[in-house]
Amino acid sequence: HPARARSVGAANRKTRKFRLGFGRKFGRYITELDLGDLCRRDGADPTIVLDALPLLPNLHTVVTPTMRDVVEMVADDTQFDDPEATRYGREVSYVEEALFELFASVPSLVVDTDRCGGTFFASLATKSPKTRQLVLYDNEDARPERLVNLAFDALGSCPQLTELKLVISEELNEPFLGHDSPSECSLRYLSLSTLGGNTPSVFQLIGKFSPVLRSLELNFEEFEPSLSIPFAEGSHFPHLETLVASHTYLVRTDDFVNSISPT
Repeated sequence: HPARARSVGAANRKTRKFRLGFGRKFGRYITELDLGDLCRRDGADPTIVLDALPLLPNLHTVVTPTMRDVVEMVADDTQFDDPEATRYGREVSYVEEALFELFASVPSLVVDTDRCGGTFFASLATKSPKTRQLVLYDNEDARPERLVNLAFDALGSCPQLTELKLVISEELNEPFLGHDSPSECSLRYLSLSTLGGNTPSVFQLIGKFSPVLRSLELNFEEFEPSLSIPFAEGSHFPHLETLVASHTYLVRTDDFVNSISPT
C-alpha cells in the first residue's frame, strides 16, 4: 500500500521482486532508504542497488553504509570475475562516485560516525551537496571527539545545512578549543543527545553555534550540574526562539534549569 511504503532497506532493493514489481509500482512513494545493511548479507552486490535507484525518484533521507565495506566488497567481486584486474580500479571508483552522488542529492542524511571514513564529508563536498538535515550518531566505546570533528567537517562541506542532530553515546570531555563554526554557517536547529552528564564540554560545544541558533534541543541521559559558568563568557543567543531540554535521571530540577539557561 502506498501509505505504508515510505522506507526501504538495501536488502529489499536487491531482490528481483523489488526491481520488477514493487519498485516499479510503488518506488515513487519511497522517501527513506536505509543502506546500513548494504554489505551485511551474503551475496550482496552494491551495483544492483545503484541500478535500482531510478525507481526511487522522491528520496528524502538516506542512511549511509560503511563505505570501506562497500569498497572491499566491490574489489573482491572485481578480482573474482577477473583475477588479473586491478583491485581498486574503475569498478570501485564507479560505485564510490555513484553513492556520493546519491548522498549529495537528498536533503537528509543519517551517518554512523563510528563507521564513517574521515574524508567522508570532504568527498561529499565535491558533489555540491543539497544536505539540509544531518544526523550523526556513534556507538558505545566510540570516541565522541570523532563525532564532533565530523560535525564541524559537515558544516564546512554542506553550505545548505540548517538542521544538525548529534547523538553521542559516551562522555564528552574534550574542550574543543580549536573548533569554530564556519563564517557562512547556515545552521539554525541543533539537537544534542548524550548518555554522559559532563555538562561543561557540552555547553562549550553549543556555545560555538550560539550566534546563529534559532532552536536548541538537549537530551541528557544523566545530568551533572556544573560548578562553573556553563557557557563561555560572551556567549549569546540573539536569535534563539525555542529551547527544549529533557533528562532521564535528575536529582534537583533547579540545578538543571540554571545550568541550561544561556547567559
